[in-house]
Amino acid sequence: MRSTVRRNACLLSALICLLAGCGRLAPPATPAQLEQTAGAPVTLTGAEFSSTAFQLHYPSDWSVITGPASAPPWVVFVSPDESAMIAVSAEMLDSVPQPPQREGPALRTEERMIEMRDGRVVYAWLVAPEPAWAESFRLFEQVVGSLES
Repeated sequence: MRSTVRRNACLLSALICLLAGCGRLAPPATPAQLEQTAGAPVTLTGAEFSSTAFQLHYPSDWSVITGPASAPPWVVFVSPDESAMIAVSAEMLDSVPQPPQREGPALRTEERMIEMRDGRVVYAWLVAPEPAWAESFRLFEQVVGSLES
């Protein structure tokens, strides 16, 4: 009986020491990367993009790149071959994003300022190589036509 009590006391002491030591595993201050808040929420459903500023339909096989958390809502859609892109923003951008594939034919650019039903303005850009311009422009028109606030 004494050995059982002693063993239980040792186990209890060991458990208390373990629990006391676990409190020191957490950092004394919140790490910088956890202090940064996420940007405005966006939702991707199938080929639909939705943000706090606008909603639109985009080509389903294009990649989606959202803006940084500190910036107003904007998004870039990049073609599967990375030669063309469509950008849409709640504010005018300082510079138009360029497609990753910079080699090859000359690029053309189309810029639009779209007034939404609620009076807000949304900006859209298309950048595509000359040989793919007609198809890229058709897709751009579809994206711009699908914009909603």
